[in-house]
Amino acid sequence: MERRYLTIKECAEYTCISEPTLYRWSREGKIPIYKIGKIIRFDKSAVDTWLMKFKKGSPNVDLLQNN
Repeated sequence: MERRYLTIKECAEYTCISEPTLYRWSREGKIPIYKIGKIIRFDKSAVDTWLMKFKKGSPNVDLLQNN
């Protein structure tokens, strides 16, 4: 059975984005997260949808490069 919610480490491996970057983007609201107390989880389907916004050639790619 495939896991729906990913830990920071699993999300980093899945997206090839470093853990520090995922932490920063989650604080900045640049990537969708679920937070329970101090625990951060990433909904895999929400991450997939989010990644589709930044496919090569998308005008939204600049959103991630502003900082």
